[in-house]
Amino acid sequence: MSTNYSWTIKSMDCYPTYEGETDVVFNVNYNCNGYRDYSGSTYYGNIFGSVGVQYDTGSAFIPYENLTEIDVMQWVFDVLGSGSISDIQNRVNNQINEQINPPTISKPLPW
Repeated sequence: MSTNYSWTIKSMDCYPTYEGETDVVFNVNYNCNGYRDYSGSTYYGNIFGSVGVQYDTGSAFIPYENLTEIDVMQWVFDVLGSGSISDIQNRVNNQINEQINPPTISKPLPW
C-alpha cells in the first residue's frame, strides 16, 4: 500500500511594493497531506511548513493576480529541493504508519 500525497498553498505574505513591482510574494505557507487506505480504513497525515522566496530584480515577474497554485508550488519545491520534499513526505508517511501500527512502550509495573 502506498501513501497518496497532495501539496497545497495555504497563504502567502507579500511586500506591497518591492523593486518597482507590486504585491511581491516573500513567504509561502504550504501543507503536505497524505492518505492511505489500509484494511478498510483510511489514515491521514499532514505537515505544515513555510519557505521564503525572493524576487530578483530583472527576473521574470508574475503579477500577484496572475499567480496560480502551480506557479507558487514550483517556487516551494525549488526552495525545498528533492531531499526536503522526500523528508516531508516521509514524515507524513510516518504519521500514517503510527496510526496503523501504534508504537508500544514497556512501562514499569504499577505496584
